Amino acid sequence: MSVETVERVERGLIEIGMERIRLVWHGGEPLLRGLPFYKAVMEQQARIRAEYPALRLENGMQSNLTRLTPEWCEFLKANHIMVGSSLDGW
Repeated sequence: MSVETVERVERGLIEIGMERIRLVWHGGEPLLRGLPFYKAVMEQQARIRAEYPALRLENGMQSNLTRLTPEWCEFLKANHIMVGSSLDGW
């Protein structure tokens, strides 16, 4: 998925009257997409929030956390991204 696709989805939901949008990143392992992608999404969402101040736009992530690093932790915390974890394997 591209950042542009994320924006099209968000704007489509806004157009039909959604006042709260929660995107949950999962499927495969979302941390594999890399921080640059999620940083670009957060920048795009900041523009949407500025345009629609009453909109509640939230993010969550479901991950096995095997790729979690201190940098990821700082990013998730700074952007208020809720995290659920699955336990895979042994």
